[in-house]
Amino acid sequence: MLKSKTILVLVLAISLVMGMFSFCMAAERQFVAIATGGTGGTYYPLGGALAQMLSNNVEGLIVTAQSGNASVANCNLISRGQIETAFSQANTTYWCYTATGILVGTEPITNLRGIAS
Repeated sequence: MLKSKTILVLVLAISLVMGMFSFCMAAERQFVAIATGGTGGTYYPLGGALAQMLSNNVEGLIVTAQSGNASVANCNLISRGQIETAFSQANTTYWCYTATGILVGTEPITNLRGIAS
């Protein structure tokens, strides 16, 4: 049951991301990076598969997966405009957005948006 839910969430996320980038013109290329986790973790191969699928199926879009330092660091990359998309755990993203939990006393990162949880 958990595996089928994970697959469903991944399919929905891929569909949403493909829809987000459907505005790309055939003549122009757009480069997008996905911050993932470390190369030994789960997020990196998922990000690589997502990047390859998007690059192969959305004309004019070139997506790359970049290894990152996990959820908080990935949220910070987005807040600084250094990356377009990123993998992040839902609870950590919420803490980054609200400056709560383990991030009490930090500035909220209010330019975060979720695709799937």
